[in-house]
Amino acid sequence: MHATALFSALLVFVPALLHGQSVPLLSAEITAGAGAHTGQTASAAYRSNGSDLVRMAATVRLGTAGAIRPTLTIEHTPDGGFGWQGAERGCESAPRGGCYRDYTLPQGNAIALGATAARGNVLGGVSAGVAQYSTRGRFIDANMSVRLMSHCGIVGHARFLRWSNEFGESTWYAPLSVGFRVF
Repeated sequence: MHATALFSALLVFVPALLHGQSVPLLSAEITAGAGAHTGQTASAAYRSNGSDLVRMAATVRLGTAGAIRPTLTIEHTPDGGFGWQGAERGCESAPRGGCYRDYTLPQGNAIALGATAARGNVLGGVSAGVAQYSTRGRFIDANMSVRLMSHCGIVGHARFLRWSNEFGESTWYAPLSVGFRVF
């Protein structure tokens, strides 16, 4: 998690040292990815396969134009992901009894506050937010996008989420995702 914090700080502060264009007033994106997650809690053991994530988001710049601006992001993570999970499988015995299960994917809505910096064709940002998945969750996120055309670019995210499983136990998920952003 320390590497994510360092990466996040670099994304925001290095571009700030250089003069660049303004952070866009509004952007929208769709991303997909997968990542590591909790392996076991007192009540559940999860398969070690990566858990997939599809995410749609809209971000609005708060305040006037500038190279570094506060932002507000609203997002939705739909049910289903890529469909890599959920296949019927035989029982693989877990260490504490019972069967291994697929990790519960985050599905629902989230809101985050953050900061974004612009430098040439690159935008970098960090944010922290809350989500309503099967239970309330919280997350930190670092992202970077590169403008490919006038109003379109590719975007990548590194995220760390924490929320409770169906037994009320704390779990975590750290997906990396990539997708498209329109400005």
